Amino acid sequence: MLEQIVPSSACAVCDVCCRFPEADSALRPYFTREEIQAAIAAGVSPAAFPDHEGSKIQVVPHGEGYICPAFNPANGECTIYQSRPLDCQLYPIAVMWDQAHEQVVMGWDAKCPFIVQKLDAPESQAYVERTAGTLESEAVAQTFVRNPQLVGAFQDDVIRLRGLDRITQGLREMGSEKSTLTPFRFLSLEDRSWFENLIQAHAIGSEPLAAYSFLYHYIWRELFSYEWAELAGHCCVFATNQNGTFLALPPLGPDPCGPAMAQAFAVLAERNRMPGVSRIEDLPESLVERCRSQGYAVIPKAGDYLYRWEDLVGLQGDRYKSQRASYNQCVKHHAPSVRPYRDDDLTDCLGLLEKWQARVKTDEVTPYARHMAEDAASAHRIALRHAEELGMVGLVAEVEGRVAGYTFGYPLLHSLASRRQEEGRSAGSTFCILFEITDRQIHGLSSYIFREFCKQLTGYEYINTMDDSGLEGLRRAKLAYHPIQLVKSYIVTLASETRP
Repeated sequence: MLEQIVPSSACAVCDVCCRFPEADSALRPYFTREEIQAAIAAGVSPAAFPDHEGSKIQVVPHGEGYICPAFNPANGECTIYQSRPLDCQLYPIAVMWDQAHEQVVMGWDAKCPFIVQKLDAPESQAYVERTAGTLESEAVAQTFVRNPQLVGAFQDDVIRLRGLDRITQGLREMGSEKSTLTPFRFLSLEDRSWFENLIQAHAIGSEPLAAYSFLYHYIWRELFSYEWAELAGHCCVFATNQNGTFLALPPLGPDPCGPAMAQAFAVLAERNRMPGVSRIEDLPESLVERCRSQGYAVIPKAGDYLYRWEDLVGLQGDRYKSQRASYNQCVKHHAPSVRPYRDDDLTDCLGLLEKWQARVKTDEVTPYARHMAEDAASAHRIALRHAEELGMVGLVAEVEGRVAGYTFGYPLLHSLASRRQEEGRSAGSTFCILFEITDRQIHGLSSYIFREFCKQLTGYEYINTMDDSGLEGLRRAKLAYHPIQLVKSYIVTLASETRP
C-alpha cells in the first residue's frame, strides 16, 4: 500500500473522486489481474471488469453521472479501501505521458481541492520524492510495463512534477518487443514531412478524405498514443487508448489490402485481449472490393461532407437564403472583421474555447455529444499551440477589437484529381476545414467566419468539412449548406470480429 497524503476526513467530504461524468470516462481506475481478483474477493461483481487479465472498471449510473461500483455515496467511503488498486492509491498523483508523448511523468492532479492548497508545502515535496522512488522501483515499474493502461494520456490540468525514466524506458522496450514484426516508433512532429510524403507517394484512393493528413491524427495525441511500424514494405500507423489498439489508416504502400494488412491484424491480435477492438479505420471506397475479396469485413462509417468552393463563397439562390441572411445581419449589426491567426492570439482563443466548453455543459445535449465536445477540446488546444509546425491555416474574427471566433483547416494531400482527370476534366484540389469556434452571443458570426474563410481559400475547388460524428444537430447544419457528396470511408475488421 502506498503512503497517503490526503487525510480520509478530506476525502469523505470531497465530491471529485470515484465519480465520473461519462460511462466510458478515461479517468476510471485501472485494475491489474491481481487487483481484479482482490476486488472480487472483497465483494465487487466480476461483471464490473470487462477483461479479468486487466481492465478499467465499469462504472454504474448514479444521479446525473456515474460512480465506481466500489464507492458508497451514502458515506463517501470505498468498500474495498484496504485492497483498492494502485491507480487509486496514487491519487492525487497522476502518472501520464507528457504532451509530446515522449516521456512518462508524474504530477499533481489539480482537480483535487486538498492538494491544490498544499502544493508548495515541504511535506508535499517530500511526499513526491518518496512516491517517485516507489514508482521507479523495479517491482512497481514492471507493474506499469505489464499494464501500460496505468499510464494516462496527457492532461492540461495536471501539474507536472518530474519524469519517470524507468517506466518510460520499460514501456519503450516493451513496445519494440510486442511483435516480431516491429520495431515500433512513436509518431512525433518531426515525422510530419515523412508522413505526408508517404501519403503522396502511395496514393490509396482518390477520395478527398480528411484522415489523409498528418495533423488530422497528431492533434488527437492527448487521447491516443500513435506509433508506426514497417510491415511487408508498408507503413502502418497504430493508435492506442484505454480500450486497445487499432490501425489509424490502411497500410501506406502499393498494396494496402495485401500481406501488410494481414500482418497488421496479427500485431493487433497480440496487443488486444478484448474482442471487437482490432480494426483498420478510414479505408477509402476504392479499396472496399479488394478488401472484401481478401475475406475481410468492411463496415461503412459516416462520410465527410464535400462542397463546391464557389457555392460556399457565393451563397447564391433560394437554397442559401438563410445563410445569406445570417451573414448579412452579422455584418450589419456587429461589423466583424477577419485576419490570419497569430501566435499572440493563443490566450484569447483558449478563452473562447473555455467558454464554449462551459456552454456545452449547460446545453441540453446528449451525454455522447457532451463527451465528443470534451474530446474535441483537447484537439483544439494542440492545434492552437502548434498551428505553424502542423502547416495549418487559421483565421480569427474580431468584433469591437476583440477576438470573437477562430477557425482552422489544412489542404488535403489527395483530392478528386484522379477521377476528374479520368473524366477528361481539369483536376480540382480540396481544403479541409477542421473546426470553428465563435462567440454564440454574436448572432450570425458562425456563418460570417465560415464564408470569409472560404473566400480566402482561392485556388481550391472543393471544401471538406469532415463528418458529423453522429451528432444530429451537426448533421443538419452541414446538410443546410448542400454538400455535393458524402465522401465515404470504411472500417475493416476480420470476418470473425465485430465493430466495438
